[in-house]
Amino acid sequence: VGGDGTLSSMINYICDEIMEKDPTISVEDAIKGMPVVGYIPLGTGNGLGHVVGCRVSCGLFAGKRRKMRRIKKVLDELKEVGETISKEGEDACHTIEMPIMEVTQHFKDDLPQKKGDLCFFAGIGFDSLMLNDFKRIKAWAARTGFLKRTLSSVTGYCVALVVKTLPKCVMYKSHKIQVELTTRDDDTIWIDHRRGDFAELAVKHKKALPTDKDISNQGVCADELRPGKLLFSGTTGILAAGTSPFYGGGMRLFPYARLTTDKMHLRLGRINPLVGALNIPKIFEGSYREKSDSGFGCIDFVGDDFEVEVKSEQDEKGFPFQHSGESVGSLERFRLRVIKEKIKFVSLLERRLVVDT
Repeated sequence: VGGDGTLSSMINYICDEIMEKDPTISVEDAIKGMPVVGYIPLGTGNGLGHVVGCRVSCGLFAGKRRKMRRIKKVLDELKEVGETISKEGEDACHTIEMPIMEVTQHFKDDLPQKKGDLCFFAGIGFDSLMLNDFKRIKAWAARTGFLKRTLSSVTGYCVALVVKTLPKCVMYKSHKIQVELTTRDDDTIWIDHRRGDFAELAVKHKKALPTDKDISNQGVCADELRPGKLLFSGTTGILAAGTSPFYGGGMRLFPYARLTTDKMHLRLGRINPLVGALNIPKIFEGSYREKSDSGFGCIDFVGDDFEVEVKSEQDEKGFPFQHSGESVGSLERFRLRVIKEKIKFVSLLERRLVVDT
């Protein structure tokens, strides 16, 4: 029960506990040992709630009684699922399998960590700035009591966007970052909006790369063995990735995330913030495409392993980073990879129609 941040924390905690009991197992093995998750989204954004089919929120002005009735209904459904699983096993209930990303902080003199932070979406740039602004507005509302409930909801994000984030990004370009994006996935594809979401391989020349095991065995830094293949080097306003189509509040920022079963959608957003604000409805529903011949205002990749190096004129120590809607400090370099084992969620949506009687 909670938001995307609470869900991510719970998954990380369970995996950490499993790996602490047996230090020899991998993150994949730990996730494989996880039980089926029944998720009730009661946070601010609740991106995963749209995926599992559980939408407890009744709107900004809905009463507490109505919300409590919906929560009780969901709890009853999950209780019924739990009883079914205990009697007949997991295969007897309707579940969906969701891949999860691992965010690992890399430093040039360090080997990769054994386990990073597990999450379903993450980002750096405009979105992380807006999240920080939202946190400040939310804290101010809690301190003063002014519109506390309103400013703690998705409406608070909109207020942060209009009042704080957008003005400073337009005036001072504070969201602009220099990034170098590389991939270790030879099958990474680039989605060309100009050709009607035409997918083509982003890496033209395939060459075998050493595995993490090779790196550990040879005892040298990852930079020397895993150069990756360059996908983009330049300025962007946002770099975000997700295995879930939804970012939060129902925003479908990653429309290509679930077109494959084991990849993530990584998006570089380079359009002017004002253009983005004017296209919020399209961005929200996942239909925005940047189709200019050479502007490349929105660059989309689908792959399972990316590494990002960040340079910012405003902050020499990196740039604010967020995952699961929670700020995690400033990062200079990080890796995003999809864990091969998937997490099973109880689905509260109807099964696919096969035979129409």
